[in-house]
Formats: sequence, C-alpha cells, structure tokens
Amino acid sequence: MGTPPPLFNFLLNNDNILPIELGDLFIKDYGYLKILSDFCITNLKEQNAGFIIDGMINDVSDILNVFNITPAGLIFTLLLIWSVFMWKELMY
Repeated sequence: MGTPPPLFNFLLNNDNILPIELGDLFIKDYGYLKILSDFCITNLKEQNAGFIIDGMINDVSDILNVFNITPAGLIFTLLLIWSVFMWKELMY
C-alpha cells in the first residue's frame, strides 16, 4: 500500500503556526497507530465499506495522517482510494 502525499495539521498559537503530527498527540511507543487503525477498521466494517468488507484493506495505520482535532475527539479522513490505487499498482 502506498503512502499518500504529505498533508499537514497546524496549531495556531498567537502569531506562531506550529505543525502537529499524529504522534504529537500520543505517548511515544504506546502503539497508538495499531489501536487507531483497528478502531477505524471496525468502524468502517460497521459502515459496510467495500474495501474493508472484501478484505482489500485490513490496516490503515499508514494513512492516518489526515485528521482533524475536535472537542469530541479525532476525525480521520482516510485516503482509501489512494491506498487501493497504490495497492493495485503494486499487484501488476
């Protein structure tokens, strides 16, 4: 599975703009990528997401870089189409 193009999240702090990566939000070496990937896969299965149900994608840890921080928690925008395209490219 390929990695999508880089996207960035920023914290606006007074006049400073600071980049935020997902790893900045979690304890180092906590295994947060697997936990979040498993959570997203479970949620996508509940939504009957085709790529997940048919088994083409069973891990999304390498595409969790697109996220929004909200009062309710994190919202992930998974670039599954990019991942499936790259996966198909690798298969041929």
